[in-house]
Amino acid sequence: MQPIKTRGIVLRAQNMGEADKMLTVLSAELGKISVSAKGIKSLKHASRSSGAPFCYSEFVLKPRGEIYTLVSATLSESFYGLRKNVEHLALATYFLSLTDFLAMPGDNAGDILRVLLNSLYYLEKGLKKADDLRLFLEVRELSAAGFLPDMSCCAGCGSDRACMFDISAGMLFCRGCAPANALKLSEDCARLISFYGTVPLKTALDFDGEAAALEGTNIIEKFIRRHIGNIKALNYYLSISELGIRDFHDETENDYGKKTK
Repeated sequence: MQPIKTRGIVLRAQNMGEADKMLTVLSAELGKISVSAKGIKSLKHASRSSGAPFCYSEFVLKPRGEIYTLVSATLSESFYGLRKNVEHLALATYFLSLTDFLAMPGDNAGDILRVLLNSLYYLEKGLKKADDLRLFLEVRELSAAGFLPDMSCCAGCGSDRACMFDISAGMLFCRGCAPANALKLSEDCARLISFYGTVPLKTALDFDGEAAALEGTNIIEKFIRRHIGNIKALNYYLSISELGIRDFHDETENDYGKKTK
């Protein structure tokens, strides 16, 4: 079978012996795929710079059953600036982990890939506040994967005055229809979640939703933990965020042979 070309981002890189890696790559056309990268840990490997998480590259792959073999890769973007800020790097790592959970092999992943790439770019450049950007990505990816509940009206009677969210059922209710365990949320928060899930990508990215974003992330976090599970990268990001750590203070060598301070 002839090699194929595709653009994708590395979500995960697992070491396989002294020189090899198994890459989890998200491609618009192929969905989430596993790529066997022989010898990519070698300093002399031509595609070494494409073998780390966050690296967006053009891959040349040879299909071999359910696993692809890497022929070559040309790096387009590494989002290197994220590595200069501990909190941003932790949040970006959570973005990769959530995407890894939601993306499926073989599915068209164009929407999720665009959301992830734009979110990493906005985070790296500081174009959107962290909580606001996190809510945007969570809502957008949950929507693309078919998980996001309808936040526009009450699931019981259709009222647009809904302000109670049932985490277990994944439904929004008005006060009259809400079960006893439903959580209260503001109308602004419900509108923001609905807005981020439905408007065009650029409109959502450029919107300032900071006022309701923290409440929104708390609600969506509970929803994710209930319906998807515990994501370790989210726990790590929250611990870093609470400590207020921002910058790296020691020099560490990364996968590109550069040093960060």
